[in-house]
Amino acid sequence: MSRGRNAGRLLQLDPHEESKLSALIYEPHSSLSLLQRIAQLGRGIYSRIDFWVTVLLIAAVLVPLLIRHDFPPSIPLTYFLDDSWQSDLVFKAIQHVWVGRDVVFTYGSLYQALSTLVPWQQGFSLGSVYRSNSLIQFCLGALLIYVTSVCLLRWQPPWRRAFYVLLIAIFWWPGNSKSVFSVCAFSVITILVQRLCDVLSGVTWRAAAASIIVILSFLFSADCGVYSLAALGITIIVALFCSTREPIERKALFKFGALAGAFIFLAALAVNFFMSGALFDFRFWHDVREVAATYRWAMASSMQDPARTWFVATTAVCVLIFLVAWLWRDPHSPYITRRPLFLQGALLFSVLSLQTGVIRSDWEHVTLGLFTIISLTAAILIGSTNESAGRARSYVPGYLALALTAIFTGPLPLLNSSTLLMADWKHLPKDASCPAGMYFVDQACFKQGDFLKLRSVSSSVQSGVAGSDSIAIFPYENIYGVLARRRIAGGVVQNYVVAGNYLTDRHLAGLAQDKPPLLIYSMDGVATLRLDGLSNFTRTPQIWFYLQQHYKEESEPAPGILLMRRDDLRAAKWSSHAMKLIGSQQIDTLQEGLPIDLGPLPQWPDHGQFLKLDLTVRYPLWWHLLKPCRLTVDVALADGTHKLAVALAEPNKETEVWIYPGEEAQLRNYFSGNSGDWRGAAPPIPISHIALWLDPIDWLSVKPTGIAIRDVQVVQILG
Repeated sequence: MSRGRNAGRLLQLDPHEESKLSALIYEPHSSLSLLQRIAQLGRGIYSRIDFWVTVLLIAAVLVPLLIRHDFPPSIPLTYFLDDSWQSDLVFKAIQHVWVGRDVVFTYGSLYQALSTLVPWQQGFSLGSVYRSNSLIQFCLGALLIYVTSVCLLRWQPPWRRAFYVLLIAIFWWPGNSKSVFSVCAFSVITILVQRLCDVLSGVTWRAAAASIIVILSFLFSADCGVYSLAALGITIIVALFCSTREPIERKALFKFGALAGAFIFLAALAVNFFMSGALFDFRFWHDVREVAATYRWAMASSMQDPARTWFVATTAVCVLIFLVAWLWRDPHSPYITRRPLFLQGALLFSVLSLQTGVIRSDWEHVTLGLFTIISLTAAILIGSTNESAGRARSYVPGYLALALTAIFTGPLPLLNSSTLLMADWKHLPKDASCPAGMYFVDQACFKQGDFLKLRSVSSSVQSGVAGSDSIAIFPYENIYGVLARRRIAGGVVQNYVVAGNYLTDRHLAGLAQDKPPLLIYSMDGVATLRLDGLSNFTRTPQIWFYLQQHYKEESEPAPGILLMRRDDLRAAKWSSHAMKLIGSQQIDTLQEGLPIDLGPLPQWPDHGQFLKLDLTVRYPLWWHLLKPCRLTVDVALADGTHKLAVALAEPNKETEVWIYPGEEAQLRNYFSGNSGDWRGAAPPIPISHIALWLDPIDWLSVKPTGIAIRDVQVVQILG
């Protein structure tokens, strides 16, 4: 049923009202015209009520942002990991340093450009970034949700589309637009393919539109691009299986797939030229592939019980709704959500999108992973029937969507966007000042501890290097350099993303090219946190060794935060000495819950400093769908104590694992100008035994099939 006919039905009057209207026939013609114009205006507004609802949602966010932009936001807790990359991406864009062209990161230049809109207009500051980042993300998410509703609920009454926008945007928005972008891309591609199957025309422009969507997705983020490309492939394959008008329909689909692939290749060449100035320089795509591939094993984390319960329950309910919808499918329905192409493709795409929550399984990423199946299930409930099907078929699915929303969104503040919409009005002070207990710096209010660190470190950086110089950061607190208005050097935005040989080489090449005169070094356990319990030295040992060769300690502006001055003479004098402790071993049988004993060690050398394990952990092929196990190195000291060090090992590839057996705070001594302090930083107690643990990260971990150890060495660095 068309929107106009639905709108007309909703505006029909009862007999009593009709009698009143008939009396107006004898009123002046101008009065009748006025009523007609009012009715026409009402019908016009109603026919686009979903659009106006989206506009109101965006306005509710932007109005406080634009009107009260001079009020500093209050930051109750500075999360140095995410706050650093968010602020640094904006600062880099202001300096015309772009992700994909100049540096590598999980997000892309399109995301970076959108994040910069408000700070660019209001003037860059930490306050403008904090104030605008989540709000801009919400505005983008609301717009993408609206486009999704237009695609999936096209022939539904306008109030249903408005209901869908409100339901998804206010209650299910995941706090980040990556998943929303992917769902919108899938929806548009599905409509393009379904209409191609229906009318068998417009193959070229539909293929071009699909390819543009895929390319824009890659420019938004690496994983978003992978999902959008998968959406295109899934939709074409499902359409081939669902096609009934052979061979014409299948011929059109094959032509569509071939043209889409050709257009994607041509668009990729255009991206190459934009990023590097050369058509056939595919470095951008290599970066994207490496970021997406290494993220799975380098950033895997456990799914705790509350998140696991919500993940399993939500997935089970949504899959059940998909199965019921499949029983009611109609290949000739005007509603896309009842078509076999959508139902099969949406289920496959939803299951694939769960990978976001499978890999990194904290609340935020579980929410991102579930958004796809939730939003597409909601579209089925709201859009699978029409109003002529009876009250039960028309309204019960909508009531079910509301009930499921009430059940599953209560404990998840990230999904309660109404809190976000009211935050500016509830928490901003009456004047442009910080509330009690908070301190003002760079247009934002921070708690005292964060304020003291930010101010002291940034002031020292500003006085230590010229404004045109870049600085290095270890491990990931880019926010210090952003506050000091100094560019962060390196080929990767943050060190924690560096994993595997390719990204390590990219980051080191950036450091070698920039030669930043100053390094900000935050000590583990004192001034920085370990991501997933992994020592920052063990996570990126090659980066640490490069910095140790080229920098020496200069000052300590805040406890545990060191400023290091570049000294290239250190590299000329730097050398290392390695001694083999354990030879090659092949372990083919791994017993869960038991350590892998590497045997007793020979005499530990004097001033032994670092352990290097050269190994390969073998996994079955299906680890690519789940996650690897956690590798822990158990270092037994001669006095009977143990140090358990979490490590990273890329599955099925030879990996060097570096462990510092002593206290991580002692790593500071290796940046002393006196090489004698390096020897003094060696663990005071010899190591007597080494064992490995390969434990499941959680219930989604894959058990290794074996481990090959080439050697274990003790390494000393000398100056």
